[in-house]
Amino acid sequence: MTERAEVSRRGTVAVVTWPDGDERAYDLVELPEYFLRWQVATRERLYDRLEGGDDVAFMPPHLPVLATWERDHGDRAVNLATKGVALLPREEVLAESVDLLEKTLAETAAGPRDATLRQRLAAVRRIYEDVSRLDRYSLGGLEIFEGTSYRHLLRNPVASLLFVEQWPRYTSYQIDVVTEIVGDDDLRYRFLVAARRLFEGEKFHVFQKGYGKAYVFWVTNVREKTPRTREWK
Repeated sequence: MTERAEVSRRGTVAVVTWPDGDERAYDLVELPEYFLRWQVATRERLYDRLEGGDDVAFMPPHLPVLATWERDHGDRAVNLATKGVALLPREEVLAESVDLLEKTLAETAAGPRDATLRQRLAAVRRIYEDVSRLDRYSLGGLEIFEGTSYRHLLRNPVASLLFVEQWPRYTSYQIDVVTEIVGDDDLRYRFLVAARRLFEGEKFHVFQKGYGKAYVFWVTNVREKTPRTREWK
């Protein structure tokens, strides 16, 4: 059995206790207002396209590259994997957000995709329409395959996410994080699973029968990396 590091939040600090007993506190930083509004805006464009009957095959702003590594990696390479990452509601509104998504999922599960699309879209729009209801210190994602990224994060929760957007804006952010792994007894896991299952049948998702764990990425550093035209002398 793999020994795992434990991650807990204490106010605006994330504390990592390593398998060898070593402990370190990481100061949390807020996600920038622009980043949050960019993520919400790209989701709204996705919803508009779905509502308009467009096929959406790929949404890069929601699919950052996750970089993980062994704590004492030596010559081992950093592992890179594309992960779907979501904005999470604040703790004060998390339970009601889960209730809304799970209720919508139950009400639309048996209906045809086209007939239930507006109801499903209305639910997620309510979640994201007010940026003040979103947690500014964390992001969330589901672990599907429990491969190398998962094995790394069990022992070393320190990781980085790289978000990019295509033409014409090229918006890009590196978000450094420490990663809390949660299971199905956690409201954040339930939120992420319900949000995904509402749109499981869309082409931008690979169908999955289940989700073993979820990640809560606590933000420790933000680097804005949007490329710009260089001025040559």
